[in-house]
Amino acid sequence: MNLAILVALINGFNFAFNLLMTKVMMSRWKFPPMQLNFDICLAMVPLLLPYFIADLVINGMTFTLLDIVLYNVAFLLGVIGMIMLTIGVKYGKGGICQAIENLKSPWQTLIMIAFTGGEQVPTLM
Repeated sequence: MNLAILVALINGFNFAFNLLMTKVMMSRWKFPPMQLNFDICLAMVPLLLPYFIADLVINGMTFTLLDIVLYNVAFLLGVIGMIMLTIGVKYGKGGICQAIENLKSPWQTLIMIAFTGGEQVPTLM
């Protein structure tokens, strides 16, 4: 359980730091919000691809057409959400609110551990 709490704390502070860096990149270097989001998504591919390939090989995952369609819809909605958040950081005070919301994740983790009796502890993935 201590690892779950530590990961939740790191997650919250990581989101807050990410929003600060997003604000700096857009205000100081005039980086376009959409380009910033697509560059971040592209940078995540080398980090997450090995885990995906390992999961395919070790667990023998298979995908149906419905899985692929649902993934694409979820990815599209996620990208739209990231773009809106980035535009909120650039033009308004949305970044401050989002940073505060993301810092709530350690408390959500603690509540989940408490109510499930430690049976459902959030993991890294």
